[in-house]
Amino acid sequence: MRLTVLLSLLTLMLFAEPIRWYDHYDEAFAAAKKTHKPLMLFLTQPRCGTCAFMKEKVLSDPAVQSYVRRHFIAAELNAGDAGLPKKYRVKVTPVFTFINPGSDEIVEQTVGGKKAPRFLETLESVIDDWSEQE
Repeated sequence: MRLTVLLSLLTLMLFAEPIRWYDHYDEAFAAAKKTHKPLMLFLTQPRCGTCAFMKEKVLSDPAVQSYVRRHFIAAELNAGDAGLPKKYRVKVTPVFTFINPGSDEIVEQTVGGKKAPRFLETLESVIDDWSEQE
C-alpha cells in the first residue's frame, strides 16, 4: 500500500502540469463562460509575503495544480488592476474570489493564505457550492 501511494505521488510530481494563469480579467471570464467552469481570481499585490507563500508553496503543489486545472479557470491579477471590475477589487491580499461566469456572482471568497491541504478543502467546497447553484 505504501509503495502504491508513493508511486502515485511521484507520478503527480513528475507529470503535473502547471496551472494556466490568465492575466486579463476579460479573457479569463470569457474562458470560464466557454468552458462552464468557475473563475478563480487570485488577487495579489506587489511585495505581499502571503501571496508569495501561496505561489511558491501552495499553488505549486501537484495536487492543488491538478485540482485547479480540472475544475477552474484561473486568473492572477493585481488587486487594483484597471481591467478588474470594481466589485472584485480588494485592498487586502491575497484574496481568492470564485465567480460563476453564468451569473457573474461570487460563489465563494477566501482571504489570506492556507497550506495546501486546507486550500484543497476550500477548492472542493467551492465546487460543491458551484454544483448546488447549477
